[in-house]
Amino acid sequence: MSETTQAHVEDAGAERRGGAAPSNRGRVVRALAWLCLWLLLATTSTALHMFTWVWATPQAVLGQDSPAMKKAAGLAVLPTVPGWLIVTRLNGGLDGRSMWFAFAASAVGWMPWVGGVWCVLQVRRAVLKRGSIRRSADGASASSDVKSTATSPSPGGVDLSRRRLLVDGAGFSVGALGAGTLSGSVLVAPWSVGVRQFVVEIEGLAPEHEDLVIAFISDTHFGPRVPAEQIVAAASIAARMRPDIYVLGGDYIHNGPTYAEGAAALLEPVISSGNCVAVLGNHDNYFGATEAVVKALTKHGAVVLRNQTVYVDRTLRIRTDAPPTGEAALALTGMADLWTEASDARGALRGVDERTPRVIISHNPDLAEHADFVRGTSDQPKLRADLMLSGHTHGGQVRLPLIGQPIVPSDYGQKYVSGLAISPGGFPVITSNGVGVSILPLRFNVPAEVLKIRLKRKRSG
Repeated sequence: MSETTQAHVEDAGAERRGGAAPSNRGRVVRALAWLCLWLLLATTSTALHMFTWVWATPQAVLGQDSPAMKKAAGLAVLPTVPGWLIVTRLNGGLDGRSMWFAFAASAVGWMPWVGGVWCVLQVRRAVLKRGSIRRSADGASASSDVKSTATSPSPGGVDLSRRRLLVDGAGFSVGALGAGTLSGSVLVAPWSVGVRQFVVEIEGLAPEHEDLVIAFISDTHFGPRVPAEQIVAAASIAARMRPDIYVLGGDYIHNGPTYAEGAAALLEPVISSGNCVAVLGNHDNYFGATEAVVKALTKHGAVVLRNQTVYVDRTLRIRTDAPPTGEAALALTGMADLWTEASDARGALRGVDERTPRVIISHNPDLAEHADFVRGTSDQPKLRADLMLSGHTHGGQVRLPLIGQPIVPSDYGQKYVSGLAISPGGFPVITSNGVGVSILPLRFNVPAEVLKIRLKRKRSG
């Protein structure tokens, strides 16, 4: 081996030995940076969760709501939902008021996101490195012909720049599209309340009740996710309809009795009309909130129905006793929640004249499939129902093209997810998308809404 060649080999070996330590230090620094990013995201999500679920609760009840913080917390918690599900399962239950539980859920939830970004960057690095190696090989080949190299510029630099532009551009476009869609679904879409209208024909409806209008509000979910301004907007929209009857479909609060009084107060323009009936939803019965919710709604003027019936008389006023025989009457039957209470349709309709039209109010639309409304029993006939109003499903909150709503809290899939459906008993069931959000703090192609239902007499033939 020549002295020159040996010198080159020795220099290369020294370079490798000298560069090993800096290279290892670089890896450690990068690993620490990724670890810090993961901990920062988990800590931020935990802080936002604790602020909206625990620390700010008294202020929210007193009217000092924090809509911006609630929306920011929703945006931060959404990527961590799998972590919450995993930690809840491992813990044997949800403990949303525990800071350590929230941190564990956030840390687990952010882990695949941080790891995913790291993998994407590694792929990017490998793609660009491959282009760089190819460029070096082209350069080595070109050096054997100095004349050719001098007269023909190497395209290697251009190719590498183009490759970097394509890779970075594609990654940025996909990331921007995903981030924009996610942000819009959390920060914008859930907080615009619309109106959806239905006309329902009812057999035997009295002439006095022709064109009777019902405003239906459901699933306000006042709490750490839904700001007060959202519920105020829904109540204002319903009041501007100037309906004859207000119906409230349950789930006024999200997580416990602390918010009960505030939830009822926000619906004051609706409840104080004196012509408002309400049923309870599953969230109204969680965390021992039942009596607090009933007390708050009753205090502000709503008639809370739990397997009970009231009537709309010929003057369009609500009364607890049946109008005299022969007078116009429309029964409003409110059911106890199907998930958390004992629904008793026969008990609720006991004493109601068979000729009297009935509007059934059930938080959960699955009640429409109950045997009492479908076929009766061996010793009891099928119950008459002319219309059922429900909420609970939130319309699925997310509707994807071609797929529909992937998550629906119903035993009957997408049948009762939103809008009008016909039950096995032959009566229409109208399900509202609701006003607020629940587990997932977002909406996509499923707007929040207040329903306007107009009743018409069914014409013979």
